Amino acid sequence: MKKIFVLIGFVFLLCFEALAQTLEVSAPSSVYPNMNFTIRYSVSGQTRPSNFQKPDVAGGRIVQGPMQGSSSQTTIINGQVSSSSSYTYSFVVQAGDKGTVKIDPARVKLGDKTLSSRSLNISISENASSNNSRYHQQRQQGYPSQQRQNQGQSYVRQDPQTNEIKIDNSALFVRAIPNKTNVVRGEEIVITYKLYSLVNVSEYAIQKIPSSTGFWSEELDRQDNPNLIVEEYNGQRYNTAILKKVIVYPQRTGNLTIQGMNIDIVAHIPVHSQRRFSTGDPFFDQFFANSGFANMVTGYQRVNKSVKTNAVNITVNELSPKPAENFCGGVGSFNISSEISADTVKAYDAFYLTYTLTGKGNLTLINALPLNLPDEFQVSDPEITDNIQRSSAGMSGSRSFRYLIIPSVEGDFKIPELDISYYNTEKREYNDISCRGYSVHVLKGDASSSYAKQLDERAKYKNMDIVFRQSLKAKSQEKHIFDKAFLYVIPLILALLTAGAIVLYTRHLGFMADVVNMKRKRATRVAIRRLKKAKKLLKQEKYEAFEDEIALSLWTYLLDRYKINKADFSIQACADKLLKENIAEDIVAKLVSIFERCDYIRFSPDKSATADQTIYQDTIEVISSLEEAVKENTKKSNAMHNNAQFLCLVSLFLLSALSLKAQDITEANTQYNLHHYDSAAVLYQKIADKKPSKDVYNALGACHFRLSNYAEARLNYEKALKYAPEDKDIKLNINIVRSRLMGDCYVMPDFLPMHLWKKVAGYVPLQVWAGLMIGLFVLACLSFFAYWFAEKGKVLLFYVALFSLVLSLCAMGFGLCRQNIQNNDSYAIMMQGDVSLKPTRSATGKDLQRLYKGQKIKILEGNNSKWLKVQTEDHREGFIENKHYKRI
Repeated sequence: MKKIFVLIGFVFLLCFEALAQTLEVSAPSSVYPNMNFTIRYSVSGQTRPSNFQKPDVAGGRIVQGPMQGSSSQTTIINGQVSSSSSYTYSFVVQAGDKGTVKIDPARVKLGDKTLSSRSLNISISENASSNNSRYHQQRQQGYPSQQRQNQGQSYVRQDPQTNEIKIDNSALFVRAIPNKTNVVRGEEIVITYKLYSLVNVSEYAIQKIPSSTGFWSEELDRQDNPNLIVEEYNGQRYNTAILKKVIVYPQRTGNLTIQGMNIDIVAHIPVHSQRRFSTGDPFFDQFFANSGFANMVTGYQRVNKSVKTNAVNITVNELSPKPAENFCGGVGSFNISSEISADTVKAYDAFYLTYTLTGKGNLTLINALPLNLPDEFQVSDPEITDNIQRSSAGMSGSRSFRYLIIPSVEGDFKIPELDISYYNTEKREYNDISCRGYSVHVLKGDASSSYAKQLDERAKYKNMDIVFRQSLKAKSQEKHIFDKAFLYVIPLILALLTAGAIVLYTRHLGFMADVVNMKRKRATRVAIRRLKKAKKLLKQEKYEAFEDEIALSLWTYLLDRYKINKADFSIQACADKLLKENIAEDIVAKLVSIFERCDYIRFSPDKSATADQTIYQDTIEVISSLEEAVKENTKKSNAMHNNAQFLCLVSLFLLSALSLKAQDITEANTQYNLHHYDSAAVLYQKIADKKPSKDVYNALGACHFRLSNYAEARLNYEKALKYAPEDKDIKLNINIVRSRLMGDCYVMPDFLPMHLWKKVAGYVPLQVWAGLMIGLFVLACLSFFAYWFAEKGKVLLFYVALFSLVLSLCAMGFGLCRQNIQNNDSYAIMMQGDVSLKPTRSATGKDLQRLYKGQKIKILEGNNSKWLKVQTEDHREGFIENKHYKRI
């Protein structure tokens, strides 16, 4: 029953997570014929989506897109940190003449999941509803219909050559309106992009974001369905709508310019028809010609118009008078407060000091505070959290700086008041603000502890830079070879081959001792010697001796070559034996003929040299034919084996060719060298998803380090360390990243034998361990084979075989250990700071420890539950909520 509840809970969590992350889609419910409209897809999550697959559209066509956008926000409310990021993909679709626009689901990959949107059916109607109807209703509320028609049509003309409808620039334009044009450096400026129109407008698309060199800009909002209001401009009443608002902060002084923004706008222009008909009465014809019936609206035509906003000129003055040394860079109106986690600590124990800036102004541009702490305190870089709201009035909220401080000397110390200054834009002067100081009592700590030594190393690494060499290659991927079956089949085959070789060699020795087999092997040589002797007898005209020698050469050859028993020898028995050995029938017939002719000549009174010469030649041909037949049979028996070897070689060659297929990483390295670390990280991540390796994770870690995303940097460096556990550069980079993190804890060393075992395993790649394992096993097999048949040195050969086998097993153990390090996914990195480590699975329990962002943990149990049991690097165990971490 318990397992059933766990399974139900797991399914519920999966369903909840699937519902929590969806690909949302928004579009109008109905559109005009041939109208351009916008479809927008949005997804939220902590990771950037990838592999967006645009939808298929029936009843219309995509004329523009996808256009991508993103936004993020981090807030802290009652000590709880929350962050959200949203990503959008927009398309401009042109509807058909009539019917329905059918839009299939779009898909996007978010992490290891693929999200799909719902499908849409958008009706095409002359009286489109939704946003378009609301737009026309607002237009009609602004003007009387006849007045709107007269004013709009006076700015619309038709090109007589192309019949294209043109809209005058004064009837449709967009203005960029800053709320101020004379500011000081760092002062916020809100720019509003407003549409002015005398014609019906259905949609718009921003084609180019304006250049803002010298400014730090953030988008406030973008109006997808802007509200229309009537406004008078230059003596003309327009329908106006706010399209977009941005907030900018000038970063340098002088006369700066924000270039115009390109916008494509779709207008709907009424189409008139000229009616010409005759009633037969001139009076009525003149009446209809002069009345309103002559021009009647028969429909609307879509007209595309590209407009560009005006450039915005800003005069930026230097802050005056010259700022004091404690100027924090803030421009606006601010207050500051402070908080300390403990005022009594032990030496080498950590505590937190938090400063919070609240107010209105350029909060996001304040990145550091001028601290004045005792030299006996080791201070980390601050962890910055924001709770900021952006509106038309500007940016307001709070930004917190939390410093981790570790005292190294016992005694009483003073943390002085923090006095900073900022530039007040209302008073046009510098204002000073301050927060309280603290007294800290430091008790005696263990100065000789390993943790103290780690703190000293932390201070050393803090001023160092990472080591990164762009050595990413296609061959840098270390394949998992010890989970392949063939690696364990090969030693089994070698053992069987060794046993088979011992058996075969034993038989060979017996074969060498067998006189019959030796005669068989020497049969050809004996036959050749007898034929040479027969040729000499023929020249000496000793015909009877010649015939005897010919017969003896054939008999000896057949008896030895085919192991025919002398007692069973006869011409017919010999013929049957040869036929069983797959000898051709013509060769057997020729052999029988020679025997018969020899018998005939031997017992016949008529003997001639010519006949004897013929027999001699035939005997040589028969023996040669028999040898060729034996060799041919041997080749056939080995043909299948040779073909199998050839196929194996071809397969190995193809596999090698595929494994050497390199992935193009030039673009990723180029983006890194150009300091485009965001783009480089995306490209390196794509390579890591396909071919994870030490080098690609090392490159990812370098990108995130340059972006000051130290938690992600440590995550990727730890992944790289799994592929090269003893790489000195990666270990150095991890120490450097840890020195930049907001916290630190004592790393408990492994048990010494286990530490040494892992250290040895980490020095050698997996392929080398596999090669050593096979090579040593081969040596063990060869030594045992030699030991089995040796007469001298048997003891030495036995120990060589034994030690080779033991070393081969050790190589297998080291290889398995290194591969297990790579496959081990029980370790993780915290992606959020200030997480409570609880003694039980309860949020109300006392905190055992506060985990910092970037801290390494080991997950012990609870992967499918709300709470995880984890172990920190100092071997403290507790429970955290199942979130805010990423597995290594």
